[in-house]
Amino acid sequence: MVALFDLLSRGYFPKELPPCFSTTGFAAIAASGSLPPAGSWKAKLARHSLARTGRIRRELGVPNPANYLGLSCEIAANWSRLTAYYARSPMSRSVPTVGGPDDLRSVVPSLGTSSIAEQRVIERTSAAYVLKADIAGYYGSIYTHSIPWALEGKAIAKANHSDTLLGNRLDRYARNAQDQQTLGLPIGPDASYILAELIGTALDLALIQRLGRTPAGFRFYDDFEISCSSSHDAERVRDALQETLRDYELQPNANKTRIEVMPGRLELAWVGRIRRFAFSQPATRSELLAFFDLAFALAHENPEQLVVPYAMRRLHSVHVPPVDHEVLLRLLVQAVLADASSIMDFLRAVTALAEETGWVIDRDLIAEAINLVIERSGNRGHGNEVAWALWGALAFEIDVLAPACRVLQSLDDPFVALLALDARRQKRLVALDVSRWKTRLVAGELFGEHWPLVYESLCHGFLRPTGGGDPVASDPFFLALRASGVRFYEPVQPATEVPEDYEDLTPDTVSR
Repeated sequence: MVALFDLLSRGYFPKELPPCFSTTGFAAIAASGSLPPAGSWKAKLARHSLARTGRIRRELGVPNPANYLGLSCEIAANWSRLTAYYARSPMSRSVPTVGGPDDLRSVVPSLGTSSIAEQRVIERTSAAYVLKADIAGYYGSIYTHSIPWALEGKAIAKANHSDTLLGNRLDRYARNAQDQQTLGLPIGPDASYILAELIGTALDLALIQRLGRTPAGFRFYDDFEISCSSSHDAERVRDALQETLRDYELQPNANKTRIEVMPGRLELAWVGRIRRFAFSQPATRSELLAFFDLAFALAHENPEQLVVPYAMRRLHSVHVPPVDHEVLLRLLVQAVLADASSIMDFLRAVTALAEETGWVIDRDLIAEAINLVIERSGNRGHGNEVAWALWGALAFEIDVLAPACRVLQSLDDPFVALLALDARRQKRLVALDVSRWKTRLVAGELFGEHWPLVYESLCHGFLRPTGGGDPVASDPFFLALRASGVRFYEPVQPATEVPEDYEDLTPDTVSR
């Protein structure tokens, strides 16, 4: 059984946020059942922009805690029924499974991401062709009313719209968390993964029924890989899959749906070249230069892939002697400025270098990189890169200069705003106009897109409403949270350790 505490502590905020954002305190209070109802039963999602494969940004959505608590309670109370439904699919390799004590999330897929290549070997043994397909904008395209269609059956769900059906209750919570919109699920929370897998299971079962057989192959999240004996068979499966998706108001991704002749690659060529790069222990300077030269060349050849972040993670287990630390730092700076989506991995690598040298490191070079990432990424509205850069500025006690501050104050991302306000309090900002963010400090925004900014600004005293008053006191739910000492943001302390990898960054996982 998945525990409510785990859904709220490890399954709420997106894993891609800096570690200063946490829901552990909220989980402890909420799981005790002592919180009063919120003053609103619907709310908007807090938004946060994230890099992804294909270079099309992915917008993460963070539900209001009042809504997410209700949805999580429903999931935890009915976990046995949900898992029984998942078990009906012989095709899924992404069945939500309760995370263990070493897992960073409350639920994890039944097949580890590192095992996808091995699964392909098994499924393709006698295949002449493989149909590859995924769903266009999966989470954003899910029709929430299709949740009861999947779990209860379409006929039953259409005839009964009451809360006696679990599917209807899950649908209602999902809609209320995004201002009653019926299109899409928020990307980031584990609850969305749990609900999306209900749809995935229904697609598997409907495809099997339409084909009259269980096809060889598997589904991993929204990616289908079906082994076929002939091109005609592959075309028939493709057509059947498209019809099945249409029944649930979904569409295949035209750019990623194709039939491949076997044998085919088990992984992308660039991934293998980086993964198999041979380092000595300790690594030599010539190896470092050759590795980054390879990574930069592959990044140019594969501009839509997250090559640089993957390459940086390859360095985690590589020991570099002190004599080459400066060279490595300069290569890391060059890499993060070439691809700011690698900022978290840059900070992890820099932290490891600093710890090894007793924090004797070229802070000016790091400061230049962090300021440029804030300025360049902020101008493009890339919130996640800016958030991590601000976290790095606080952790390394680096000043954010005027050009970067001017960009910061124009951003409307609540997570970026909180980090910037923390940096302002710690006197790490040269100057910051906070008038834009102060306009958000009204009672209605507790259930709007800026709820983290409103609640945390008032709890920490980062900002005060222009006209006075206390928006948090206007709602019993948020007032009880504050009285219990619940914080979703904790000020960043200098020399903070970057968290462990939130997942194995491979082409099979970066777009989840």
